[in-house]
Amino acid sequence: MVKPLRYCVALALSLTLMACASPSPKKQSTAQLPNWVTELPVQNNWVFGVGSAELESKDDPAVVAKLARNRARLDLMSSLQVSMSGRTDSLLSETLSGGTSEVQKSVNQHLSSKVKVVELEGIQVIESHEDKVNQRVFVLVGLDRNLAARNLRQQMSGYELVITEWQSQAYDLLAQIRELGPVMAAAAQWLELADKHRLVVGRLPDEFTYDTIRQHQQSLAKLLSQLQLAIQVEGVGTAENLAGAIGSRFTEKGMTVNAYDHHLSLEMTVDKSVTEQKGNEYVFLTAQVTLRDTQGVILLQSRESSKGISSLPGKAEEKALNQLADRLADKIIVKLVPVI
Repeated sequence: MVKPLRYCVALALSLTLMACASPSPKKQSTAQLPNWVTELPVQNNWVFGVGSAELESKDDPAVVAKLARNRARLDLMSSLQVSMSGRTDSLLSETLSGGTSEVQKSVNQHLSSKVKVVELEGIQVIESHEDKVNQRVFVLVGLDRNLAARNLRQQMSGYELVITEWQSQAYDLLAQIRELGPVMAAAAQWLELADKHRLVVGRLPDEFTYDTIRQHQQSLAKLLSQLQLAIQVEGVGTAENLAGAIGSRFTEKGMTVNAYDHHLSLEMTVDKSVTEQKGNEYVFLTAQVTLRDTQGVILLQSRESSKGISSLPGKAEEKALNQLADRLADKIIVKLVPVI
């Protein structure tokens, strides 16, 4: 009876040691995580976001924490956008794209490119947690909507003075257009700030300023539509063709080309070089242009180049002409409405 007993004890001990030696499944720390990891806090006039990042032994903890914070900010911004009922267009694009002529659209595109992107300030880290078992860092960020709205309104107030108090002091058409340049630049920046305000609190901060911007936009479009341009070229052939192409661009954009009664004069010379290679014709054009007002004041001096390639006779020059005409027309239009 002793021998079987020893055998049973030895067998039990062996099984116990095997169990200890085998790898155990990775423990889950869900129960140890703060509640905000799975369910965002709810607090009046606040919005929250959560982000996380994996933390391995080789990683720099500061870099991982920054990644988690950035993801939390993105999560918060996503929550704000959802609260805007899926609205994707910014106020700037909504306002500057509505019911305008082609020339106005060129000006608006230029204005949009000059706008300084506004980062939403006031997003703060509320709490962070390191899950050492699963090697992850979690970060909770929050934004006080009221405080963020006040900060935005403070930034907008300076632009509002420029927008709402402006009155034209000029009688000349071109002078009126150029006066509106800084006003429309201020309007574009105000709209960028107003878009963030709408994102934070769900509404426009000031309907009066917004309506005033629309009125200025309509005034600028009307003034631009009355503007007339004369085109003067040196030489024939390519120079004349380019003058015709530029004139067509201005006509398409709602402006008038008039050699006699005009507000602007465009002086232009064109150089052309042609090479052939492997059955293709290469045409290189370079235009030197000077834009003057009726007083002879130079508003723009520019040198622009273009290239056209084609195996068809005359097609390469046509491509180069169209490319050059587009560049010059846009450059001239943008120069008419100077921005700060």
